[in-house]
Amino acid sequence: MKYTQQQYLESGFYSDDDIENYKAKIVKCRKEHKCVSGCEVIIKIGEPAFYESGFLEGKPVSAYTCLPCIDAHLDRVNGVYELEAPKWSTNETEKS
Repeated sequence: MKYTQQQYLESGFYSDDDIENYKAKIVKCRKEHKCVSGCEVIIKIGEPAFYESGFLEGKPVSAYTCLPCIDAHLDRVNGVYELEAPKWSTNETEKS
């Protein structure tokens, strides 16, 4: 992980005041998930991910985001820019 767990949790990546009982944490995936941030990479079993959950209009919602997407967001927020493109995941060729 490039940043501390607290920095990920306070990243404000998806700040939506309409989510009730909002919870966020860094998890180790027990099954594969597609990153919801737009890169759509498959987060593999055992890889860490940013997991969010809560209720929207009374219905449960949840999302998994790969850490490279959160890293890129935090880099922009902190004014850190890398010269080369971010390495999204080891399974880059497996995108759907």
